This record gives sequence, structure tokens and C-alpha cells, in this order.
Amino acid sequence: MEAAQFINISQMPLFATAIATILVGVVGAFWLFWPRQTKGGPPLAKYGWPFIGHLPIFLGPTKDIPNLLFRGIEGDVVEAKVLGATFYLLRRADAIKNVLGSSSFKTRRSKSDVDTTKILKMHEIGIVLNDHISSWKHSRKLFAEGIGRPRFLKSLAPKLNAKMISVCAKLSELAKVKMSILGNQLLTTISADIITNIVLSDSRDAAEQYIEKSMEYNPNGHSSTDDVVVVMHDFALAWNFFAKTPSLLYNNLPWLKKPLLFNKQQIAKLEDFVLERIRSLQASLESNTHNDTLDGRDLATTVFLSLASSGDSEYAFKHTVACAKEALIGGHDTTRNSMAFLLYELARHPSVCDAIHDEIIQAIGEDNEFTEDAIKKMKLLNAAILEANRIYSLGLMVDRGLEEDLVVNGYTLKRGGQLLFALIWNHHDEAIWEDPLVFNPYRFLQMEPSPGPLGFGYSLAPFGYGMRKCPGQSIAMLEMSVVIGHLVKGFKLHLVDRNLEVKVNEFNLVRECLDFAVQFVSR
Repeated sequence: MEAAQFINISQMPLFATAIATILVGVVGAFWLFWPRQTKGGPPLAKYGWPFIGHLPIFLGPTKDIPNLLFRGIEGDVVEAKVLGATFYLLRRADAIKNVLGSSSFKTRRSKSDVDTTKILKMHEIGIVLNDHISSWKHSRKLFAEGIGRPRFLKSLAPKLNAKMISVCAKLSELAKVKMSILGNQLLTTISADIITNIVLSDSRDAAEQYIEKSMEYNPNGHSSTDDVVVVMHDFALAWNFFAKTPSLLYNNLPWLKKPLLFNKQQIAKLEDFVLERIRSLQASLESNTHNDTLDGRDLATTVFLSLASSGDSEYAFKHTVACAKEALIGGHDTTRNSMAFLLYELARHPSVCDAIHDEIIQAIGEDNEFTEDAIKKMKLLNAAILEANRIYSLGLMVDRGLEEDLVVNGYTLKRGGQLLFALIWNHHDEAIWEDPLVFNPYRFLQMEPSPGPLGFGYSLAPFGYGMRKCPGQSIAMLEMSVVIGHLVKGFKLHLVDRNLEVKVNEFNLVRECLDFAVQFVSR
């Protein structure tokens, strides 16, 4: 038998040697940087790539992330990698109850991810992305004192009623000429008027102006060009860009330089808007010309007065700006889309709309005052609000930073990782919800109340849960009840295209309801 012949590298052509070396290097790099399951951790999601891990999945439609990461996984927790960072995605009710509800999880993001919060000017300030615990606790306390007080909610209802009486008067004019309007745009302007009043005491009529302009344009409707609406919408899109694009990419890839600059400009526009309002507030308070009563006090005034009492006006100004900015965006983007999706579903289901109308009449008669006590009697209206939020799940996922190792279902989730909770999975779980994609608010009237974020178990958590849940939940529910209640009480709703399947922007952090034309017919 002949002796084995070995290749003498010195005899190989230089080009072939270089190619072989490169191939070995590439294979080695792929092997070295291929995503690997953490020792003792949960199963690793499939379809990861060297270096970037599961980044393509996270950059795609947000609603698809849970399905793609859990593909082929039987358990309720899965691990994913993105540019070296570790993410743990959890699903089902136990994750909401035992993990998200734990007081141990006080932070939203891992400590290493601060670039986005700094660009948004939410680093160690405010509530939403503030991971400086003492500062966050202080800001949340101010929110609770500003908009969580029962007296504030009681004082808010008359303002909401007055706004909707004005809006409905304009809609009656629209109904007389039998013209349609874009339902999502209408709710966007209503929500913008309401939240700027709650936060800054701005009295605006963007909704009324939008209705008037809709009577001047073609029946297919048009988008609102109101300055404040545009500024808040563009800020939300900029936030989405920075939240979904890793800083390693937008700081280093040449083709992201223009989007980076553009989105920074959108952030600056909202910052300037809020700065101007808070400077005006500060000046009026210092000159004793501010018209202020405790019951009618807006969020910005409450926060500023509370902080200014310490004697540090610069600190008070900075934190008031942060709280006002977060309240404007958080209170607008989610609520406007929730109401738009609900309006669309009620237009598709006239029998449900009529039943809610009858319920309202029974509760308040021909009166236009939706009080908190009256709203409590409107069980079907409340169920319809919950059902729209369950189906469309605006906040598809919520996140928490892991500051210490955590054992879930026998797996060790390592400190420094990022927890993600798949709310949309829970909201569409066929084991919990019969026909989960069918709009059926009556399901909540047939369910027995049970412990959970909204009293219907832990599989329903549209506002999140635990220490970092949405601080404006009570206001949002009140606003949706009054706004939708007035619209249903005064009008029948008809989709212009009865076969229309509403389109959804799936690439934002909050699912966005896109244009649909609706006709209001006076009852």
C-alpha cells in the first residue's frame, strides 16, 4: 500500500494559498460567531445567522416575532441573539403573572443599551425608558399625583364630554351632507386634542377643523395636517427607528446616516414644542398669572409645582419637560389607534354598535354626560374596548431588563439579558380564547371575573403588568369610553367599503391603524 501523499503548502501557488487561507478564516469566523444556546438556558430560536444572530426577525413586522422565534419550540420561553446581545421571549399567562408581575423587574432595558434613551432624551429621566430607579420612582409618583388621582379623573370626565359634544355637532353637519371621513384620522385628532389638554391645558380644535376640511375634500378623505398631530406622529416614528435599529448599525452604516439625521430632527421638533409650553408655564407661575386650581390642574403644572417646592427650578424644569413629553406620546399613540380599531370593528358589526347604543341610553337617557358611575353600568361598551385591545394588541410585546439570573421553567436566564413578553401570543391563544381573531365583545360578559391586570385572567394585559405597567391606564379607559360612547350614542357607523379589511402598519412599536373611510349617520 502506497504511503499517503501530503500537500506541501510551500509548493502551492500563492493565489491558491490565499484562497485557502480566506476560506479557512471565513469558516472559522462562521463557527466562532454562530449563535449558541446559553449553558443551562432555554432552547435557541432557529434561523439565526453568524454575527447578526436573529436580527432580521426583529427588524421585520413586530407581530411576527413571537411566531418566528417560537417556530419548532414546544416550551414557553426561547432564547434569541442580536449582535451579541441575548433576548429571552416568554409567552402564556404564567409569564405575565409570575415574571412580569414580579417587583424584581424595575428596568425596561439592559444597562448596555443607553444610546437610544440618550438620543430620545429619556436617559435617567421620566418613566418610559428611565432605568435610574430612584429617578424613575420619583417620576412615577409625580405621574400618579398628576393624573392618577380620583379627583383628577372626576374632573376630566366633564372636559371629555364637552369636547365630544363639540365634535359630534360637527359630525352632524357631515352626516347631513352624507360625506365620509377617515375614521383613523378623526380619532387621531380627537386624541391629540384631549392629551394636549390633559398634559398642558391646551384648548385645541384640531378634530373640529379636520371634520370641516373633510367636507371640502373628496369623499375618500385626507390626512390631518394639524401641526401638533404631525409632530407627535413623526416623533413616534423616530422613536420606532431608534428602538428597532441597534445603535451599532445606525452609528456605523453609511446608508443609515440620513435616516439618523432625519429622525433626530423629528425628536427635536417635539422637544421644542414641549420646551416652549413649559417655559410659558414656568413664567406664568413665577409671575403669579397662572390660572390654577387643584381639580383642574394639568399634568405639567402638577409635576412642576411638586418639584419646584424643592427650590431647584432647573431640576423641576428638566423633569417636567420629560414627563410632559412622555405623557403626550404615550397618551396619544396607543389610545388613538385603540379607538380607531374599535371604530372600525363597530362599523363592521352594526348589531353590536346598536346594542351599545341601547345600553348607553338605558344608563344616561338622552343626557350627554358620561360620568364614571354611568360608565360602570356600560358593560358591553367596556367589553368592546377590551375586545379591540385584545385582538389588535397594540403593545405586541413588553420588555424588562434582567439585573440578576432568573430561573423560568427550569431554564436559567442570565443577568444582562433582555426579557420580552409576547402579549399578542397570550391575546390570541386558542386555549384561552375561542375564535381569537373574531371580534366578539360578548365573550367578556360571559366570562367569570378572575385575578389579572384587567380582571379577566393574566392572558389579557394590553396595558402591561407589574411595576412598569402603563401609568395612564385609568385615563385611557375613561377617554375611550367617553369618546366612543358619544360617537355610538349619536350615530350609526357605516364603512364606505363594506368588504374592507383594515390595514395595519406592523413595523412600529405600536400597531398603527391605517386609513379607512366611515360614514356617520345621525340616529
